[in-house]
Amino acid sequence: METLSINTDYGLKRTVRFKTVIHPLSEDGHEQRIGKSVSGRHVFRLVFKERLVSELKTGLYEFYKARLGSLEAFNLVDPTTDPPVTRKVRFEQDELEEEFFYKLLENSQITVIEVP
Repeated sequence: METLSINTDYGLKRTVRFKTVIHPLSEDGHEQRIGKSVSGRHVFRLVFKERLVSELKTGLYEFYKARLGSLEAFNLVDPTTDPPVTRKVRFEQDELEEEFFYKLLENSQITVIEVP
């Protein structure tokens, strides 16, 4: 399995996503909640702090194409933990315009989701 390395060209935002099904039971606000994911999934947003150099943009686009968008999972080293943890993730978007990779501006981002 391939690994995407996070370096100083990326910022990383990590959140946890839970899957909860909520059924309204009455009009007075009572509801039933069912947790479908007890531990939650980590969601990582790779945030580009500044314009990326051409080789990095091309490398990231090639990595995305080689994974066939969101089809193939890959490893991501999570530097937000101590010690860093390797997590199995996939791209959230199955479709990104090629121009996105060649015009990456400050505050652009790509989202990856932890998979079991």
